[in-house]
Amino acid sequence: MRTLTNFADTDPTDDSTTSVSGNFGLDVFPNLRDHYCAEGYFCMYGATEMTPCLKGTYNPVRGRKIELECKRIEPGYYVSTIAASAATGPCDPGYYCPEGSTSSK
Repeated sequence: MRTLTNFADTDPTDDSTTSVSGNFGLDVFPNLRDHYCAEGYFCMYGATEMTPCLKGTYNPVRGRKIELECKRIEPGYYVSTIAASAATGPCDPGYYCPEGSTSSK
């Protein structure tokens, strides 16, 4: 995690300056390289805490900014927990799990 030390720090990813001091991903607009927001979560601008993706969704990438970036799990799989970075697993034999399933049955 990179902390900005003054109001004129330059983000080396895109050479922009930020007008807010703080940790990337929580106090300023994040970039994907230095972002603190972990897989399975998203961090909206100005957030002080990470927000978990809901059951039935997952996020395999750091640095997501909005809930819509949590992907609905594909048909045939399920996600039974919040803050998932991958599928919990495939559906049980003999069962079909539609997109966004939260159970193996």
